[in-house]
Amino acid sequence: MVDRKTMIIKKAIKLFAAKGYHSTSIQEIANACGIAKGTLYNYFSSKEEVMLSILKYYSETIRNEIEKIAKDDSLSPKEAFLKQIHYQLDECVKHRDFIEMQIREYAIPVNEEINDFVFEIRASRLNWLINRLYDVYGKEIEKYSLDLATMISGMIREYLEYIILDKKEFNTEKLSLFLIHRIDDLVLSVKNSDENFLNASDLEEFLKISDEKHAKLNYKVNDIIQKVRKDLSIQRITPEIQNKVIETLEVLEEEWLHKEEPKLVVVEGLVLFLKTLPISGFEHYWEQLDEILQEKKSNIAFKL
Repeated sequence: MVDRKTMIIKKAIKLFAAKGYHSTSIQEIANACGIAKGTLYNYFSSKEEVMLSILKYYSETIRNEIEKIAKDDSLSPKEAFLKQIHYQLDECVKHRDFIEMQIREYAIPVNEEINDFVFEIRASRLNWLINRLYDVYGKEIEKYSLDLATMISGMIREYLEYIILDKKEFNTEKLSLFLIHRIDDLVLSVKNSDENFLNASDLEEFLKISDEKHAKLNYKVNDIIQKVRKDLSIQRITPEIQNKVIETLEVLEEEWLHKEEPKLVVVEGLVLFLKTLPISGFEHYWEQLDEILQEKKSNIAFKL
């Protein structure tokens, strides 16, 4: 069963694709969902937040499938890479109208949170490409990895623009195979020339910026934990439930903030447990933790 927040996101995707971001109002989204405008504001504070949630929804959907393909032991590294490219091309065809609307309208509103998320997606995409190149061609291409990932990303993006903006009806399976062959050629050519434009320090700087974005997520988590503790002290909650919240927050803090590589399955279980506790007024905190967790999962998954 689709939860209400996901339902709102899906309705908004259709409206934005059909009418455009700027021409669609919050009232129209509420009407399409069959809910009051005030009810919609319980889930999203603004149209910008709806757009950000759509971007996160797309990102998580793609991440889950990419991860699933990567875990298929029946596929060789190159076969998995091919299948992942094919899946992403198909997803762009499926949501072509929405993506075209973003490009033509410059529809992604500018604020710090959206800028940070868009950067994370770009960083994740390049990191994902670099690691897939290592899987397929070996670590000996490390010297050229950022150059290769940059060129491959640009090559795929241009073909996507043919599909999205020029409405070309490409066979995505054939296109994926063609792209893999061109990647083979590109890797061989760069290795033979032994030339690189971007070097290890560029990659380190790029990853450093990405790590700073991760640090921002951890800061947000710590801020939420401290706010929950403060609210616990002034809310009328039974000592038993209060102790459960405090103990869970301590484990969450230890796992998420104090470990270099937190086990996200453990974090996910802790957030899920907090959601099940019979206390009111804290739902927005659990929702915020869940959203940050999904972002972190997305970023880590693309680096695997």
